[in-house]
Amino acid sequence: MAASGGPDFDFVKNIVRDKLIDILESVPGKKDLVIDPRLMKPLDHIAGAAFLKEHGVDKIFKLDYEKITLGCDKRIYLLRPRMVLTKYVADCILDEFEFEIIPIDKDLLSMELPEFFNDFFL
Repeated sequence: MAASGGPDFDFVKNIVRDKLIDILESVPGKKDLVIDPRLMKPLDHIAGAAFLKEHGVDKIFKLDYEKITLGCDKRIYLLRPRMVLTKYVADCILDEFEFEIIPIDKDLLSMELPEFFNDFFL
């Protein structure tokens, strides 16, 4: 119970903070965090800028629909589950590189996707 006699929800804050740590640390090294403007205040209640920097966030950007934000080559987007927001992020992806078969030497291939061999050779 909280000091005022009401419920104490610190445990919820700790659970949410731990989940955020898992997400941030799943991307090694420095990364940028791009946040939906409507999530900035709620995020500040569970994790301030110092906390985010502690877990590898280099710069924090507000999601801007007018321009693509430049920063680190690694970026984590924190959005509300809205189609228009996910479409915006998908539109920011300029290209993709598929790591299916990579020639390592003249007679040696690396199959980077575990399911590739089963799908194409068995």
